Amino acid sequence: MKRAEKKSVGVHGIRSSAVCRLVSCILLGALLISGLSGCKEVSEWVNETIVITKSLKKNELFKIGDQVMTVEEARIFLTAQKSGISARYGAEFWNSRAGEKAVGDYMKEDLQANLANLLCLNQMAADRELTLNKTEEERISQAAETYYYALTEDDKQYMQVSLDQVKLAYRHYYMVTKLVEDVTQEADLEISDDEGRVITIQQIFVQDAGTAEEILNRAQNGTDFSVLAASYQASAEFERRVGREDVSASFAEAAFALSSGEISGVVAADDGFYVIKCLNHFEVEATLAHKEEMAAVRRQEAFQAIFEEYKKELKSYYNDAAWEGISFSDDFIPSSRGFFEVYQDFFG
Repeated sequence: MKRAEKKSVGVHGIRSSAVCRLVSCILLGALLISGLSGCKEVSEWVNETIVITKSLKKNELFKIGDQVMTVEEARIFLTAQKSGISARYGAEFWNSRAGEKAVGDYMKEDLQANLANLLCLNQMAADRELTLNKTEEERISQAAETYYYALTEDDKQYMQVSLDQVKLAYRHYYMVTKLVEDVTQEADLEISDDEGRVITIQQIFVQDAGTAEEILNRAQNGTDFSVLAASYQASAEFERRVGREDVSASFAEAAFALSSGEISGVVAADDGFYVIKCLNHFEVEATLAHKEEMAAVRRQEAFQAIFEEYKKELKSYYNDAAWEGISFSDDFIPSSRGFFEVYQDFFG
């Protein structure tokens, strides 16, 4: 899995909005617990690849490959989640019940899954011999110092973390950005203008072919389309902006063949018939945004396919006793600025 040549991609080389959105999605857990769940929720691994072992140090929660997650680093991410959610829902949120468990217990399980995936991704980066350049190392140090020196004494006592541990957390977090860029740089992410095109249309829907033909004839003879809609429309939706994937194949074939101002023939649907008028056959800004969204989906799919294969080879070790000291359900609410907010300031 190792490569002969080390790679070091600069900060500016990886800051596309699509990469940032994908990384944010990965690291906030939306993909980690489902789509990119190669490192599954740790507790689910006990009978598969994770070995509960006494060989880990007292403060080591688990080890995946050569990567180790410590209690101290985990508290940084726990505090980040707890601070943001407490600000929105209040401190009592953590002791509320969701079924048979306290909400804090569910959040602890999610934290396990997210941290396991964070280490999986960092191990993958290590195996691909990705490194940080000087500028990136400096920015990670600056972010860590900004976060650490803003902590109150109560925060520091609760978290029991050092500046070096904060730097490691930011390094782990940032390395995933580099990994995503490296893994997907050769993926085919090109979206043509026509493939990503967004158009604005008006549509009249009726449930019988004869009425649809009548509407078409009147429209072709000059009757205003909105007047026809007021008389015949069997659906509340009249004018809308759509991409190809938003409509059926037959609807898209008819609508996307129109130029601005043109009217389609009668288009058969599963439950009736449409007559379509194209108002704008190429919405420029909407098309550009849509192409970015489509490229992001392709990037995600390309990354997931490679990660799914990679994860099968990982060996992991889990320290059950150490996890007993991790809890969302205590009364302490961090008062310092959040880990993720500082990250956004430095890396976007």
